[in-house]
Parts: sequence; structure tokens; C-alpha cells
Amino acid sequence: MTDPTFYVAAQERGSSKITGYVPSTFLMRNGKYVIDPAAGASQQFLYSDSLGGNKTPGSIANPNNYVIVPRVHDQAAARRVADSIAAMRGLVQCRYWRC
Repeated sequence: MTDPTFYVAAQERGSSKITGYVPSTFLMRNGKYVIDPAAGASQQFLYSDSLGGNKTPGSIANPNNYVIVPRVHDQAAARRVADSIAAMRGLVQCRYWRC
């Protein structure tokens, strides 16, 4: 599979104001895309460039609800994302939070 690059809007915390667009991709683990367990959670608008061009609804651009991560991330960061998703699903014990 090709590793696609697209952009997601960066927003100020607690605001709908867009501050820029972040190069992003879908999270892969063991050669397969990771599906977000929360229905529709990874289906925000996706853009084709850093200027916000070609705004596409996530339900069209990401119909399989794959987890979206920043394009530039390391293995440790990817593992933290995967662990937090697994914790939400109750598949692993909490490592980073007090439960």
C-alpha cells in the first residue's frame, strides 16, 4: 500500500479557529492500517495541501476510519497513540495514566 500524505486542520485548543494545516498520514502497524475504534473519530475534514485546498469530508476521504497521525512521528510516538487507543478499548492496562 502507498503511504498517503494529506493535511488536517490544526485548531487552537477549545476553539474552532484553524491555525494551520499539518501533514498527516494513516497509522500503520505490522503493515496494516489501524482502524480507530471510535466510530467516525478519524473522519474530520482532510485537505490536499498546506493551504487547505480541496477540503474533503472524512467520511469520503477516510471511509474506513483509519487512525490519523502526523506525517513526522517516531516509533515511540506511534506506540503511545496505539497504547492510548488500546486502553480506550480496555485491551491493555493503563501505563501512562492512573486508573
